[in-house]
Amino acid sequence: NGAVAYWSALHIHGLTEQFPNTVFIQTTRRKKEKTILGTKYKFVTIPARKRAGVMRLGYGNNKYAITNVEKTILDCFDLQKYSGGFDVLTGAFAQAKLQSDKLIEYSAKVNNIAVTKRMGFLAELFEKPGLKQFIKYAQAKVNDKFNLIDSSGLEKGAFNLRWRLRLNVSENELKEIARVKS
Repeated sequence: NGAVAYWSALHIHGLTEQFPNTVFIQTTRRKKEKTILGTKYKFVTIPARKRAGVMRLGYGNNKYAITNVEKTILDCFDLQKYSGGFDVLTGAFAQAKLQSDKLIEYSAKVNNIAVTKRMGFLAELFEKPGLKQFIKYAQAKVNDKFNLIDSSGLEKGAFNLRWRLRLNVSENELKEIARVKS
C-alpha cells in the first residue's frame, strides 16, 4: 500500500535536480526504515484519508506506484522535512504544471490549513496559470492564525494579512528562488 513520494517523487517528476540519498515511500502501514543493496528506504506513515493521487510509472514487472505531481507538492508542504528543503520545494512549486481541481481535492483530504494557505499564497505570488479556482478555495480556508511561509524557518519577517502568513522568506526572495529554479 505504498507509493514513492516526497523528495523522491519531486526528482522523478523532474521538479528538482537534487537527488535524495533516501527513497521516500508513503504508506498507510507502519514500516521500519530499510537498506537494500545500499539504498536507504524511509517509510512515511500517513492516515488512510490522506492516500490519494497515486499513479503508476514504469513498464511490465518494473511498474511502481508514485504520487502524482499535485499530491507530491502538497505532501512536501505537509511534511516539509521530507522535501529536500524549502528552496527545493518552492522551486518545484514554481515550475510544476498544476491543476486546480486536483489541488483542491487533495488539500481537502490532507486537511492542513497552513499548507493550503502557503500554496495559495505562492500560486498568487507566482501568478501560476490555471490555479484561480485553487487560489479562491485556499483564500476561503484562511483562518485567524498566522503561519510561517517556511515552516522550518525562524519567527521573523513581515506579516501578510490577506493570507495570514508570516513571511520569514520575503516575497522578493521567493520570486528569486522561483526564477532560479524555473
